[in-house]
Amino acid sequence: MTREGPGPGLQVGAPGVEEEEEASPLQEPPFQAAGTTPGPDLEAHRLLSARGACLLSLLAITNALTNGVLPAVQSFSCLPYGRLAYHLAAVLGSAANPLACFLAMGVLCRSLAWLGGLSLLGMLFGAYLMALAVLSPCPPLVGTTAGLVLVVLSWVLCLGLFSYVKVAASSLLHGGGQRALLAVGVAIQVGSLLGAVTMFPPTSIYHVFHSGMDCVDLCGP
Repeated sequence: MTREGPGPGLQVGAPGVEEEEEASPLQEPPFQAAGTTPGPDLEAHRLLSARGACLLSLLAITNALTNGVLPAVQSFSCLPYGRLAYHLAAVLGSAANPLACFLAMGVLCRSLAWLGGLSLLGMLFGAYLMALAVLSPCPPLVGTTAGLVLVVLSWVLCLGLFSYVKVAASSLLHGGGQRALLAVGVAIQVGSLLGAVTMFPPTSIYHVFHSGMDCVDLCGP
């Protein structure tokens, strides 16, 4: 007696596992669900893939800038343009963070090239803000409305772009399972630590940045 194999309409496979599944940069291999232990080489390849490494690098860099570097110079870049500029940059910059997160929930960019481009654009605004802080208390366009608008707009766009990149990169890495989430957390914390440690000497020891004085014109002839 012969046993007939499964018909043409039947598929043999593990229950609950879809045949086609969207790939993730740090996606856990399918055999992990079957209870088998992956080899160390394959597992390291998953974690150190080029796309996953780039996303983790973006997370580390953006968190270093938003949590360490830029907050250290916000007062130096804004106060030369007045207290209103500093207030608007702080309030609107904080509002840009949740708005960018909500935008990423609805429109998620999955292209690594686009995320890299958004990061570079945010770095351009960050470089402008850093230049204003270095030139404080007499940055360009000081005492003008154009200068106030530019510094506030730069803070909002810079923080908004970086917030979007962080959410998008974390979302793309989220599907990789426990190891991916651990790698995301390490990248965020290490980046924030490096940013804070980098800015401590120039701001607190060497005093590279200088603040203006209220009611005193330090930029006059």
